Amino acid sequence: MKCTTTLRPGPMRRAGCRFAIAIAWLLLVVSTTCASTGEVQPIALSAPSGLDSASSLPASQNHFDVGATFYVEIWAQTTHSNGLSSVSLDLTYEANLANAMTITHSSLFSALTNGSIDNGAGIINDLSGSHLGPCTDAVGVAPAWARMAVIKMTAISRGFLVLASAPTGSPIYGTSICGIGDIDPAQIAFGEYTLALGNVPAMSEWGLTIFALALTVAGSVLLRIRCVGTRKITLFT
Repeated sequence: MKCTTTLRPGPMRRAGCRFAIAIAWLLLVVSTTCASTGEVQPIALSAPSGLDSASSLPASQNHFDVGATFYVEIWAQTTHSNGLSSVSLDLTYEANLANAMTITHSSLFSALTNGSIDNGAGIINDLSGSHLGPCTDAVGVAPAWARMAVIKMTAISRGFLVLASAPTGSPIYGTSICGIGDIDPAQIAFGEYTLALGNVPAMSEWGLTIFALALTVAGSVLLRIRCVGTRKITLFT
């Protein structure tokens, strides 16, 4: 932002320029520090995709019958060129709509595996897996994706099921960059997916897209507010 004048600026004009510069710097810091370096996304399929890596995220299905078995796959990526060495998350779901049955980790994240199913609470706690190969493997470097685990689930009642990923909150299980270390959970975009179970008012593909877009916009606004608040403290102390 350019602040110039042919006259000697008074105190108010100087203050206005300083304020404009401070805001510009604040927005620059926010856009830099709040950009995600990692992303985790669940998808749902009638059968496992059979892929542990993909150039783009596999398309998810949006409806299953009550009583049907379906598979939730956890995919992740990073913008760092070293790739991912571990992926960790909690996965929540409506306990009255679906039950998780088994967890199978992919070949890419087959070391130091973990995951505890609690159908009563509707959560899989500390779902995690690690890749112990060299950083030259560049696992899950964007735009590519890497599959961490497959969860077998059963639909037990009709309704809209929200599969939501979130940080574990555990000091043991985190998401890491190969050769670098853990990523701050605030720098990871934890995604969610909504699907219909049974005979419920159908959401079209466009409806699901608009709903997902609304959630994304709302999440982005909240993240921006959170980041701006944090950076204000940093900027003026």
